[in-house]
Amino acid sequence: MQEAALDPDYESLSWSDSDDYDQYVNEELADSRSAKWVALVSRLAGCFLEGKTVLDLGCGPGFFPCALGAEGAKVYGIDTSDNMLACARANAEKRGVNAVMLHMDAESLSFPEATFDLVVTRNVTWTLPNPVAAYRECLKVLKPGGKLLVFDANWHHEFYSEAVAQKVRENEAAYYRKTGIHTAVCTNDKPYYDSLPLSSVVRPAWDADALTQVGFDGITVIEDAGKEVYLDWEYELYGASPLFAVAAEKPVAAVEGNEAFNVLKATRDYWNERSNTFGLDGSIDKWGDLIQQKLLQRGVTSPWVLDAGCGTGAMALTLASRGYRVCGVDFSQGMLLHARMNAKHQGLEIPLVLGCVDQLPFVSETFDVVVSRNVLSNLAVAKEALESWRDALRPGGYLVYFDSSWWHYLHEESLDAKRALAYGTGSSPIFNVLEELAKDMPIAAADRPAWDVMALRSLGFEVEAVEDVSSRVWTAEEQQRYEFAPQFMVVARKPVR
Repeated sequence: MQEAALDPDYESLSWSDSDDYDQYVNEELADSRSAKWVALVSRLAGCFLEGKTVLDLGCGPGFFPCALGAEGAKVYGIDTSDNMLACARANAEKRGVNAVMLHMDAESLSFPEATFDLVVTRNVTWTLPNPVAAYRECLKVLKPGGKLLVFDANWHHEFYSEAVAQKVRENEAAYYRKTGIHTAVCTNDKPYYDSLPLSSVVRPAWDADALTQVGFDGITVIEDAGKEVYLDWEYELYGASPLFAVAAEKPVAAVEGNEAFNVLKATRDYWNERSNTFGLDGSIDKWGDLIQQKLLQRGVTSPWVLDAGCGTGAMALTLASRGYRVCGVDFSQGMLLHARMNAKHQGLEIPLVLGCVDQLPFVSETFDVVVSRNVLSNLAVAKEALESWRDALRPGGYLVYFDSSWWHYLHEESLDAKRALAYGTGSSPIFNVLEELAKDMPIAAADRPAWDVMALRSLGFEVEAVEDVSSRVWTAEEQQRYEFAPQFMVVARKPVR
């Protein structure tokens, strides 16, 4: 079959046709949407915009330069379309906004390093031939601690998913019945969409992963940002391709000598080293079976799941293989590297995000379920982690986690003797580092899982199940070896307000 030829001038012609888009942007700036966008940007940026230096990547007719500039930000807008830039300059001038518009490629920025406090981009990434290069450029021009905010959607995914195509047709028909205005996807454009790397990719999972690999930290994802900024007709018409938001932060160099940093660094170094010895545990399905069973008993069938402290991805992957949407988060780059390789080997695509489980880089009430395995026992801030997991859950969502009192032997001689019998008295230098850190962890001395029940209830959880699952997840040999620290499971629910 002959491949459809792509008009080499299609892209430049398409994005130079600025009249309709300019009208749309002026309507946005004149109604309630402008204030909604400013509120969303400010919230994700974590700051007021006045006095901030902002780059708008692919500014089009100047929506962000005008809206953010009116808040006192110094905005630079770049675009490769001279027509779009002309509209942007005119719109800024008309509103008395002091913004700078420049002809520049998003994949090759000409600004010095560490220039901007904030980089924003709206409905642009999907059009880029090399979006990873653009994200790398954003990292370069941001100041340490600066934020990148990406607003986009799976535009034109209907060409690659019949379910999406059906939803698009239904939305267009409903829009026509309401307004008498006919809208339709132009199938002549498919060769152009085929030429773009993100047309058939599921996002924002791709973005979260790409941004992490480029070097961003603190990834936050809003899967349906349209409900915050769209008018009703937009939300209904574009519902098949929900507008999402991804916020990412350029890491700030840690200060040597800071005690908290050194503890975190030592712990991270340990798990980075251990990642090389972690394979995919073939028995992980036993934990997955228990999670699935508990969720089905509670009527939860297709949840959005966060694996907190995902390590090399074993738990996340076994849940993804069951059809769950899963996101993994871990603070070890080494663990995430192996998790990505394991996901690729299994043909699964899941977002894997760099972040601390006690300060999750997600917007509140994002997930239906949070799962974890053998994580809390290794945290100096275990209760803070539970609080962060609670905040990440939607009302009515479930927390399901497994753990053991792995370090309790440091505080009880009888357990130490059992552990020595199972493991012997020798240990590696790197293990000794974590053992020293564990001595100062409050949770190491706690009576668990009684401590867990009290901590969860104090955070407002409804504790529904606490079970010893050693015999269900471990072999007889493992049960004997780990007798000093039986494996337990906790199921807790975040109440509906």
